Amino acid sequence: GHDDLGSTNPRVVSPALDRLAEESARLTDFHVHLKCAPTRASLLTGRYFQRTGVWGVHGGRDQMAVDEVTLGDAFREAGYATAVVGKWHSGLGDRYYPWERGFDLAHATNLYRYRPEEGAADLVNGDPRPIDGWAQTHITDAAIGFVTEPRDRPFFLYLPYMSPHSPWRSPAKFQRPFIERGDDENLVAFWGMVHFMDHEIGRLLAAIDQAGLRDDTLVVFLSDNGPVPSGANRPPGEAGPPFKTGQQLWRQRNPSGMRGGKGQIYQNGLRSVFFARWPGRLEPGDYAGPVTVEDVFPTLLDWAGVTTPSGTKPLDGVSVTGLMRADAETQQAALSRLNERPLFFPEAEPKDSFDPWRLGQRQEYQVIDKTRDPERFAFDRMNLAVRRGDFKWVKRQGKAELFNLVSDPRERTPITDRADLARELEAAGRGWWEDVLSESSAFERPTVYVDGNPRRFSVVQLRAASEVEGVSVHAHGVDGWDEVGDRLTVNVEIGRPGRYRVRLLGKTPRATQAVFELSIGSASPTTARIDRPMGLVHEKPEYDWDPKRAIDLGEVELAVSGPARLVLRLKELGARKPALDGLTHLVMERID
Repeated sequence: GHDDLGSTNPRVVSPALDRLAEESARLTDFHVHLKCAPTRASLLTGRYFQRTGVWGVHGGRDQMAVDEVTLGDAFREAGYATAVVGKWHSGLGDRYYPWERGFDLAHATNLYRYRPEEGAADLVNGDPRPIDGWAQTHITDAAIGFVTEPRDRPFFLYLPYMSPHSPWRSPAKFQRPFIERGDDENLVAFWGMVHFMDHEIGRLLAAIDQAGLRDDTLVVFLSDNGPVPSGANRPPGEAGPPFKTGQQLWRQRNPSGMRGGKGQIYQNGLRSVFFARWPGRLEPGDYAGPVTVEDVFPTLLDWAGVTTPSGTKPLDGVSVTGLMRADAETQQAALSRLNERPLFFPEAEPKDSFDPWRLGQRQEYQVIDKTRDPERFAFDRMNLAVRRGDFKWVKRQGKAELFNLVSDPRERTPITDRADLARELEAAGRGWWEDVLSESSAFERPTVYVDGNPRRFSVVQLRAASEVEGVSVHAHGVDGWDEVGDRLTVNVEIGRPGRYRVRLLGKTPRATQAVFELSIGSASPTTARIDRPMGLVHEKPEYDWDPKRAIDLGEVELAVSGPARLVLRLKELGARKPALDGLTHLVMERID
């Protein structure tokens, strides 16, 4: 969050990022969105995340539509070498992978697996590779290798570290300063992870300097959402309850006292630091004005002199280079324009569309979309904040309030004497919401593509189901197969016809007797009996593909390219109930 660095919280140890802040142009009123995948979609496209097909972080709601133009596309078209290293949370599967989204080199690390014993792994342009040691160190090594590689053209690197996302992990030496100071063990775990990330960023910045690239390299740093109070489970073998920062510790983490946190549309869920270092081009200092993550796309292109590619959909963001110009007149003109525009901060999903997360329980995501369930996406059901200038209108949990962020940055005292302004901002929110709903990708279930490449197999995420009957979708799979006729349907598009062998994957600890039937479009159905547990080690088979841990569903002949319906149905059920939980993927391997 905003207060999780030494430059904003003196209790945090982050010398590399503190130094970067001092050397940078700093946007002091910069905002992202309330969760990771939404912010990343907006960062990569310059568009509000719902327009891109992203409207959550799990349950099939985190797949960025394949017709969106990304920063990688823009810079590669302009002749840059492009790379992404780290957390890719913008879609998995054929056409969604980062090496198919404008990045020449893609290191997509297995999310939140920080050590080998936890499943740390890398996917390098589709090639799975183990990680020896800490994932954060591996990410930095790959980034340094890319930026220092001899080349005769400029480069663009998108470097999304996984830190400090839970579980809170770091080497002991990075926790030591906080232990010696007597900090609570929960803060030790979190701040140690921030300290570790800072050390790795410092290594990268030092490598840039040593390569003689400092003066010619623009470095930008931002976060993806506000702080979360829980650090999930402890390291393997360590006893004790999950890490968690309660109210007293929360005040130490958030000295600004801003309201809310990750997942909420109050300021502490949205505010982020923004540092931009470009020696000789950007004057270090603070620059005030309401700026959002959507503005990063056009601003980077503007700084680099890169033209927006043809085929780019209309941007929501604007270039804010004028705000960071040296002359006061240009700055004031840019600030006036920024203060006049409305900004929109929606919660990702409609209310009641998934069960709130609780430690030790799974989220259930309702399988809905705006075409079949339009009433679920009505404006009155959505939580939304609208910002214009100093004022912010917040509609949440059936209650609307207006705040002045200059006099009340902690959003504690609603304004009650500006009903006219509240109506204006509400009207702006309604108009924006209707415009978002008109986008073809907004609030629709994703299409899964079956291209049979580049590694001759395609992955179908079962949580991307467009319809379910008798089963429930959770963050990483599908549960509740306990009645004959239970089924799910996935919208697929066959990009490469041919003969495919299909295998079913999951994490199913119990042996059972069940027969499943699979049909895809007009192809003849196949069936298979499940009579043993399945042991998917990772939640993504891209990192850990082993046919021995899967159930063979046989072969299907996909003769025609184009859209099709994939249906997985429970055909027979043995005496043992419940039949199966934790089905996660189909792997479709092209065999001709």
